[in-house]
Amino acid sequence: MNKKIHGIILVLGLILLFVGLAVGSGQIPSQKKTFPTPVPVPLNWADLQVSWIKAWPCACLEVAAAADAMILKAPIVVHVTNAGPKAADAKIYLECNDLNRSGNIQIFKDIHLDKNQHADVVFLEDTSPTHMVLLKKSGGIYARIMLPYGSSLSDPDSSNDIKRIYACTSVVD
Repeated sequence: MNKKIHGIILVLGLILLFVGLAVGSGQIPSQKKTFPTPVPVPLNWADLQVSWIKAWPCACLEVAAAADAMILKAPIVVHVTNAGPKAADAKIYLECNDLNRSGNIQIFKDIHLDKNQHADVVFLEDTSPTHMVLLKKSGGIYARIMLPYGSSLSDPDSSNDIKRIYACTSVVD
């Protein structure tokens, strides 16, 4: 009888254990994990780029090449782009060595570019036959676009902000 009582107690204990687990699991409230809704962070940058420099047409290519010079019969055009998500005020800097004036020319121009906008900026516009631009070829034509000092924006890729050419170039759009 002792074995029989032990068996009954064991079976009753297991039944109570399973019933207790079944009833107890229904009493524990399910915990749902809630995460805060992400707030979009404003993208505070503008990706400014100098895409190309057009210095064309040139005159007397053979003679000018022998004299380390470029003779431009048209203005220099710098194509700039803002590939970023914010509009930006920018400065475009052009530098070249003008042999007519015996020295470096440094020109700054201000421009406003909306997001995903591009523009052509014209430099040295007076290229009439009596005032053709004579540039030192080995110095090239250097163009750079930059955000003004104190701007609240940043430029994530400054490697595409600069372009330099050493010969007359045309651009096919």
